Amino acid sequence: MKSHWVSSVAVVCLLFLQSASAQTSLISIVSARAPHEYTGGREAVYAINGANLNFLGGDPNDPTNYTHTAGNNANGDNNANWLCGDDVPHSNAWFAVDLGSWYSDLTLNFFNFGVTNGGNRHKRGVAQADIYYRALGWGNNTHGSHAVFDKDGWTLLKADQTFTIGVNDGSDITPDTIDLGGAVVRYIAFDVDSNHGDNSGTVGGFVGIGEVQFFGVRDYGSETPQITNLVPRAYRDYPTPPRLTKYAIDGSGINVIAGAWPTNFTHTGGTDEFGVNYNWMGGSRIPDVWYAVVMGRIHRDLTLNFFNFGVSTGEHNKRGIKQADIYYSTDGWGSNTHFNTQPFDTNGWTLLAADYQFDIGPSGTNQGPQTIRLGGIDAQYLAFDVDSNHGGATFVGIGEIQLFGNAVNFATIFVVQ
Repeated sequence: MKSHWVSSVAVVCLLFLQSASAQTSLISIVSARAPHEYTGGREAVYAINGANLNFLGGDPNDPTNYTHTAGNNANGDNNANWLCGDDVPHSNAWFAVDLGSWYSDLTLNFFNFGVTNGGNRHKRGVAQADIYYRALGWGNNTHGSHAVFDKDGWTLLKADQTFTIGVNDGSDITPDTIDLGGAVVRYIAFDVDSNHGDNSGTVGGFVGIGEVQFFGVRDYGSETPQITNLVPRAYRDYPTPPRLTKYAIDGSGINVIAGAWPTNFTHTGGTDEFGVNYNWMGGSRIPDVWYAVVMGRIHRDLTLNFFNFGVSTGEHNKRGIKQADIYYSTDGWGSNTHFNTQPFDTNGWTLLAADYQFDIGPSGTNQGPQTIRLGGIDAQYLAFDVDSNHGGATFVGIGEIQLFGNAVNFATIFVVQ
């Protein structure tokens, strides 16, 4: 591990996300996933689409202005709840949503599974769950998989969160309203620990949810324009087979999908097991290897999309960066010339983030970006001084770097006295 001096300004810049004047609003959830759902009225979509929600009037962006009506029979179906069962025990169940864009300062309204006509089936509601979030993508969690929740790539937001039991008399349910804090997220997941006591069926009980609502502040930093015509430099690259410096900034392997900036991109691993054509690979002398770009002019409000080294098959995706120090500058490369095979010279650069951790890249799949808000710094140059890879011998590389930000226009001001 390298030793570092980090300025307080750099720390504040990395943590800065958006203006405090932004307003909280009700979020229209795009989609939901679960390991299982009952068709015919208790699918996952019915826990996010507003079915059986009641708006009480007033401000629609106020979480206290909603109730939920239980499913109109003893089973809680008729398009009012999600229910999971079949061969998935309640303690293995999970429920996840895509908010459609980036939000922070989230508040959750959670309406538990409810029924009419008495009985004990309201005990199928969630009693306790761990709440996770993720910047982009579902990870390995596919809808209808009948598999347990895969936490890889998710961050734990609240452990052992408890929820109030739903009703069994058809009355309107008031929500559990939960502050989820200021993290900037797009995907939220509930990894269920237990229900409220239902043990019917053959696998130890069912579990369900009536409705989830989210209120938050849209992260408009994700909508700054992409910076084009980046010019790179690196410790070295590999021309044969081609894993050139330019492949990490020229859009090779990039796929455009629907959505808001910068969430509308994925990256495909290289065209063979060695990651050729779509990646840069920079040598075998970690921790000397580095990679840097210039943006052409000074920018601020910067967001970085980082796609790690990827391959079409096999385990050479482990050559992607695992840990690196991120530096920035406004006035030049310093002594770091292209293909100099020398350690990164930090003179003239400011350390923005020490020992930053990067997700492993893809093997045979498309990869969503690891999106990093660089905040209010003014920067023209950005550099990655590599500490380690994900275990692929001593080689290291990058799939693609994208930068989004606003160009700074400096004006000369004359003061007349």
